[in-house]
Amino acid sequence: MPLEKRLSKTVKSRLDNFALNFSSSGFKFVISTLLGFVLTPIIIKNVGVEAFGLFKTLQDYIAYLLLLEFGLYGALLATFNKIINLDSNEKLQTFWVSISSYIKVALGSFFIGLLILPFITSLIKNDHLLDHSFYYSYIALLLGFVTLPFLSFKAYLEASQKGYLVSVGLTIQIVANAILIGISLYFKLGVPGLCTALLLSNCLSSLWYFYSSDIKLSDIIAQKKESLANSSLIGQITKMRKAMFFTDLAGKVCLFTDNIVIGYLLGAKFVTPFFVTQKLSLVIQTQLQYFSNSSWAGLGEIYHKDSPEALGQSIVDLTKWIGILGVVALVPLITYNRFFIELWTGPATYAGFSVTLVACLNAFFLGILTLWGWCFTATSKIDLLVPLNWTQTICNLTLNIVLTYKYGIVGPILATLICYVLINMTWLGSLIKREFKTSFLKLQASWILPLSYGIIFYFTWTYLRGPIESLGWFRLILEMSLEASLLLIFSFLLVMNNQERRASYNRLMKLLKRK
Repeated sequence: MPLEKRLSKTVKSRLDNFALNFSSSGFKFVISTLLGFVLTPIIIKNVGVEAFGLFKTLQDYIAYLLLLEFGLYGALLATFNKIINLDSNEKLQTFWVSISSYIKVALGSFFIGLLILPFITSLIKNDHLLDHSFYYSYIALLLGFVTLPFLSFKAYLEASQKGYLVSVGLTIQIVANAILIGISLYFKLGVPGLCTALLLSNCLSSLWYFYSSDIKLSDIIAQKKESLANSSLIGQITKMRKAMFFTDLAGKVCLFTDNIVIGYLLGAKFVTPFFVTQKLSLVIQTQLQYFSNSSWAGLGEIYHKDSPEALGQSIVDLTKWIGILGVVALVPLITYNRFFIELWTGPATYAGFSVTLVACLNAFFLGILTLWGWCFTATSKIDLLVPLNWTQTICNLTLNIVLTYKYGIVGPILATLICYVLINMTWLGSLIKREFKTSFLKLQASWILPLSYGIIFYFTWTYLRGPIESLGWFRLILEMSLEASLLLIFSFLLVMNNQERRASYNRLMKLLKRK
């Protein structure tokens, strides 16, 4: 087959996989949003504001225990992506190494979780919450570590550009969790019921990853001796784990410290409005990250098969797309989030405009930073991010506590925003310029342009709309949809150049012809 045809086929395959992965994550996004929209106010009403805040805080404590995997999942993604088209024995040996490692992590995490229980109870300000149901809830969450070995199969699916199967698994988990939560609320099981629902739904999705990977456990076990003797494979995974650990640590500090700090400094009752006010921005943030997650394996393929320069240009293009999608989704949320929260869970659960604004900015930047970070994972250059992650983690932890003391509930996410803008965007941009031969200014302009346009549009829309005291559901949905539609149209006309518009139009026509 001529080189031109092979390249065309490769590009088509990348685009098909990206479209399938992203559309499946979009379906999961819709299901997750609808169920979350229905269930959250019902849960808060049934278990109470403080108990719900405690539930969210406990989840974050458990999330920190996952640091004991020491970057194993990220190392597996990079390893599988590199050997996905090679000898199947190499893949089976990777499975054996990862599963045996995860079994050790699961046991260690469970017992360490039991050991730190007195420390966690000392951080809970409300003693009346520390009854037998608290301990049952905590144990139920700890038992979730039994599913860790199945993450090996999830990593394999993602590295194989089969993220759509991962999305199916997550959808199964979301739907099962919703059904089980409904049952627990019906029988008035409280927070223990919520934790048990989370445990069982997680088990279901884990079994799906194993089933859909089409890997036989007997084949993995057959490679045990060869796996233990493959020192180069073990060394490669160990080396990447060290770098991935610091990336994982930085991410967990940003995502899971906030509720813990607020629960300790301000009380569990403040966790609920903090969580609820950010709910939609977190949903959008997750979707922007899925956009990046859907493309990372393809970016790794570009690097390994084409050139660093080709990867650099792809990063610039995708950054602009994420910037545009972020602006289109987040600007209407900044405008109307107060009205949404008042209708959804009540005025008492709204944490204020400052929390909305900062949360939306964090979602915008994290969508871009996720893409940039994946570029180093996909190209096995994750060790370059270690100094950055150390710096960000220390700064974020320090600012988190200081700003929460000074500014209250907005403090934790304000600390995250400062770190994103002053540290991550510049440092990662410099690394991308050096490693993937792209212009630093061109890269930064690819997100600054959509963001600047979004700011101008927000003030214009707010001025033309005028002050509003309250909105009903119909008018709220209508106005948010109208603002998002206009943002998308003007983004297409003003933010994208002629070449980008033509390319987008051609892709759309190809999709329509296929249908």
